[in-house]
Amino acid sequence: MGAQLVIAGVSAAIGLASSLMGASQAQSANDQAQRNYEEQKKAAEETAKKTNEYNKKAFGVEILNYERNAAYNWETALQTYDYNVKRQDYQEAQAMKAYESDQGRIAGQKTANAWAATQGAESEQRALEQVRIGNAFEMQNAMVSQLRAMGTASLGQAGKSTQRSINSTLAELGREIGVMDASLKAAVTDTNMNLINQMGEYYFANKNLDLTAMLMPEALPDIPEPIKPPDPIWLEPMEVEPNAISPPIKQDVGAMVVQGAFNAASSGLSTFANFQNKKGP
Repeated sequence: MGAQLVIAGVSAAIGLASSLMGASQAQSANDQAQRNYEEQKKAAEETAKKTNEYNKKAFGVEILNYERNAAYNWETALQTYDYNVKRQDYQEAQAMKAYESDQGRIAGQKTANAWAATQGAESEQRALEQVRIGNAFEMQNAMVSQLRAMGTASLGQAGKSTQRSINSTLAELGREIGVMDASLKAAVTDTNMNLINQMGEYYFANKNLDLTAMLMPEALPDIPEPIKPPDPIWLEPMEVEPNAISPPIKQDVGAMVVQGAFNAASSGLSTFANFQNKKGP
């Protein structure tokens, strides 16, 4: 009976020891899992912290770059505006100089046209005056010649023959005066026509000059001043949360000890019962 109890106790002790060893290993595994969890959680928090710090710096650099580029673009816009204004002023001044020069050309040409017209009119008048003078001399010569002829005729035979000679001389003088008078009138008419033509040429020459004249330049519209663009609306980067780390699933060490004790007791009772069955009644 005592030996049977010893064997049963030893069996139960072995089972309990095995359960305790398993519980110890489970506890070690639980501890290691907890340490791993803590390290992963710490690493996730560190990564999130560094990411947030970097995002804040990147956001600050983005704002700084924008401000520097905005200042550069604004300064460039002002320089471009100032250059365009000066360029437009220069173009307007050059256009005005060209206009004034063209006006001088027209004024000079009109003066030359007026001088030419005056000279032409004087030339026509001189030519007509020469015709008048020549006509007067010819008329005077004709009258002298006819008077001589009449004097010669009067010295001849008296009577009807002499009178006919005188009448013929007077008629010849009248014809010559008529021819010279018609010639003078034709010369006057030609002179007047030439003067009219010259005045027409003078008028149309000046008219054509006016048609070729440059238009007076007008002031160009003002160049619009540069306008600053609106400042952007900044949105700060959202903070990154640490990655979620699932906590470890731990083994129930207490339940393992209780279960081991229960199994050890059951094993001892089973061993004792087997010895009893082999011994018989």
